[in-house]
Amino acid sequence: MRILHIVSALAGGGVESSVMGSYRILAKDGIIFDFAVFTDRVGMLEDEAKSYGSKIYHIPSKRESYKRFLKSVKDIMKNGNYDAIHCHLAEKGFWFYYFAKKYGKKCIMHTHGCWNKQSFLGKLKKNILVALSSKYCDMYCSCSMASAKYVFGKDYKKSNIINNAFKTERFLFSQKDRDEVRKSYNIKDNDFLIGAVGRLSAEKNQGFLIKILSEILKKRKTAKLMLVGNGAMKSEWEEFAKRLKISDSVIFTGNVKNPEKYYSAFDAFCLPSVNEGFGMALVEAQINGLRCFASNYITDEAIVKKENVSKIVLVDEKKWAEALTDAESGYERNTCIADFEQFSVEQVSRRLISLYNKLL
Repeated sequence: MRILHIVSALAGGGVESSVMGSYRILAKDGIIFDFAVFTDRVGMLEDEAKSYGSKIYHIPSKRESYKRFLKSVKDIMKNGNYDAIHCHLAEKGFWFYYFAKKYGKKCIMHTHGCWNKQSFLGKLKKNILVALSSKYCDMYCSCSMASAKYVFGKDYKKSNIINNAFKTERFLFSQKDRDEVRKSYNIKDNDFLIGAVGRLSAEKNQGFLIKILSEILKKRKTAKLMLVGNGAMKSEWEEFAKRLKISDSVIFTGNVKNPEKYYSAFDAFCLPSVNEGFGMALVEAQINGLRCFASNYITDEAIVKKENVSKIVLVDEKKWAEALTDAESGYERNTCIADFEQFSVEQVSRRLISLYNKLL
C-alpha cells in the first residue's frame, strides 16, 4: 500500500509528527507514505521518511507561479502510483482533490483546524471551498469533533475522528531531562519556568504569554518563559520582549528534535491559542504531569486530567498572571499513562490502516 500525504512541511510540527509516528509502525509492514510539502526547505523529518522509502515532492509556491503550482499537482496526481491521497489541508487542498478524482485516485480530506475568530468573508470562502472540495473526496477525517463541526458543518457526523498519534510514554516526567534542559539554558533550580510548545504563529498566540510574564515579573523576579518552536512571529515577539524590557527572561529555543524533554523542565505549561483544532501539546503536557493553563478556545476533548487543567478566557490577563503565580507553590507530577491510551501511536496506527482498508 502506498499513500500520498499532503502536509505543509516536514519540519516537526504537530500534524507531520503525528503522521510520522504512525509511519514508523506501518513502514514495518511494507506500507509507504510519500509526502507533498509546500516549502523549498528540507524539513527535519525528511531524511527519516526517505529511509523508509518515501518520495518527497516540494510543490512550487502559488504566489511565485500559479501555473507551475497547478502543473506540479497535476503531474503528481497523474503519474503517482498511489492507493490513496491523504490531504491534511482540509478545504485548502482543493486542487489535489480535483486532480486525484480526475485520475481515478481515492482521496481523504483531513481537517486539523478550528478558526474561532474568522471574518464573514473568511467563513464564506471556507464554506465554498468545502462544498467544492467535497465533490471530489471519498472520506472525511478530523482531529477532533470541534474541528469536524467547524469544517464540515451539518455533515460533521460523516467525519472519522483520528487522534494525533505519538509515543505517549516519551512525555512522562523525567528528573534527568529536567536537570539537563534547565542546565543547558542556565535556568536555576529556584527559577519559575513557564513553557509553551508549538509553532510561533498568530493563532498560537505566544505573544500573549510575553505580556503575562511582564506582569508576573513584577512580583516574581526569577520567573522565565520558554517558547519551544519556530515560526513567522519569532522576530516580532523577540522585539516585543525587548520593548517590555524582559528579553533576559524569555527563551526562544527554535525547533528542537526532542520536545518531550522540555516539558519536564517546565514548572507550568500554557496554551493561549485563539484558534486550535485540538491542542496536542496540551495532552503532552498533561502526560508530563504539569499544571496546565489553556485559553477558552481549546476543545474539552484535549482535557484528560481535569484536575490539572485550567481554562481561562484570554481577555482576563490578570487572572492568567495570578493563576500562574499560584502554580509556583509546587505539586506532585504523577501520571497514569493508561489514561492516554487513545493517543498512543499503536492504537492510532491501527485506526488509520482500518480506514485505508475501508476506503480501498
